Amino acid sequence: MIDLLSKVSITIGNPCLALFVAAVLFIFSKKLELRKRQALIYMLLFTMIYNDFLKQIFRQPLPETCPSSGFGFPSGHMSFFSVFFFWIFLEYKNNLVKILSILLLVFIGWGIVYNGFHYTIDVICAPLFSASTIYIYRKFVEPQNTLRTFCIINSTSIMIMLAIYCMINSVTKHVLQAYFIITAFGISNIIFQKDKKIKHDRFLF
Repeated sequence: MIDLLSKVSITIGNPCLALFVAAVLFIFSKKLELRKRQALIYMLLFTMIYNDFLKQIFRQPLPETCPSSGFGFPSGHMSFFSVFFFWIFLEYKNNLVKILSILLLVFIGWGIVYNGFHYTIDVICAPLFSASTIYIYRKFVEPQNTLRTFCIINSTSIMIMLAIYCMINSVTKHVLQAYFIITAFGISNIIFQKDKKIKHDRFLF
């Protein structure tokens, strides 16, 4: 039974699933301001880049039970889902949603450790880095307009990737993918905003 639950937690803890849900929320959660919906997409993608940078700094190996190679501190999956569920916790007022978001985060973290993918410390510390990311974003980035938000996220991502390249002379595939999606997402938002303004101006005249 425990093994089955651990497999369920790993299935739920698939970053692709979280990105899909985030995209659905971005498109259909019209009650939330656009900048708040943008925040979730940006922070999830930025976390993929930032987490790789942290791993190169701490350089703590993954446990021998993990089928992957590389560094494990902090856990990338836990960092990613901490951003996802912390954002839900902060933006949705329903207490049931808040409780479920925390329980699911703990459930995913437990599954990561139980299946031997990470050490406990990797999982416990990941939410701390994610919380700092959310705080900085909400404090300094979210209040900016669409263009400035994109420029801040994009330029910061480039600087982090350059730092990673200086450390290991390469940048991983998933980091590049995250950056390209950030760029495409940001540019599409800027174009969409301009298009809306043009249509609005035409309507006024």
